[in-house]
Amino acid sequence: MKAIEVTGSVNEAGYVAFDQPIANAKPLRFRGILLLPDAIDSQDEEWSPDAISASVRDLLDDPEEDIYTLEDGEPIDDVDPTIQSAWVAEAQRRHDEISDGRVQPIDGDQALMETLYLLSIPGMRESIREGMATPIEDCDRDMTESV
Repeated sequence: MKAIEVTGSVNEAGYVAFDQPIANAKPLRFRGILLLPDAIDSQDEEWSPDAISASVRDLLDDPEEDIYTLEDGEPIDDVDPTIQSAWVAEAQRRHDEISDGRVQPIDGDQALMETLYLLSIPGMRESIREGMATPIEDCDRDMTESV
């Protein structure tokens, strides 16, 4: 038996509708457990598409987020072949996981929710900015060590 996490809603008639189709699913009956809120609260409104759009607009309008200029860096033309090979292998692995259903892709709204969640973790925004500000020559180029 395989578990798949999905989100959805219950309509006025009591029927469940998933937010996204289940990739690679064949017609079948299934058994599931729904995690329903105790009451409709502000959390439902907090993650509504309109609230997400407003949060993203606020985030993108923040002058602190405007960190790139036309003078920033140069494109990397001389990528180390080992790093390039690792990038290609990782992209192929992720593609295969989605293709065979081991990983479910998420839509843009879900990706925005995940981003907002990550940015709400104390210190995460600063950690990301620190990493982005690190010169490439100061980064570890040994892709064989696990983190």
